[in-house]
Amino acid sequence: MAAHDRLAYQSRVVLRLGQMLLAAGAGSYRVKASMRTCAEAVGIEKHHAQVTFTEVVATAYANGTFRTELAEQRLLGVNADRIDRITNYLASIEGTQVLVEDVDKALDRIETCEAPVRVACRMLLLRDSPVRPSHSSTPGDGWNARSLQSQLSLGSSSVARCSSVT
Repeated sequence: MAAHDRLAYQSRVVLRLGQMLLAAGAGSYRVKASMRTCAEAVGIEKHHAQVTFTEVVATAYANGTFRTELAEQRLLGVNADRIDRITNYLASIEGTQVLVEDVDKALDRIETCEAPVRVACRMLLLRDSPVRPSHSSTPGDGWNARSLQSQLSLGSSSVARCSSVT
């Protein structure tokens, strides 16, 4: 693979990591520091990133060439589980050299990972919530997917995951 093509792949994966963190609600410093750690691990000699609330502009330098990319993040929220998973992964590769393909696969796994702890916490919050179905007056009586969905406006996939947690 040519040096510029390799740098393009490395840069894309580092930018993807930054986008995932930004979408998960990480602060700009954490995004920049994490991108720098990842860039060093995959062999990028020098990496600069400008991070705002909705955008990341990153320039990577290696093997006498450079690449600048811009990504805009339109869907924002907070996903502490994803931030933790990415942070833990970066801690495991910090100070080492890894293949960019391995980082890309790890990000795929993180991106598709469900958060059982978050689902369990949501279920506990729902169980202890003062919101009750209109036909029920006692806790634990009348809880079902239809009442949860109507009372809390949850999507059916969220309700299905919550109802499967014991």
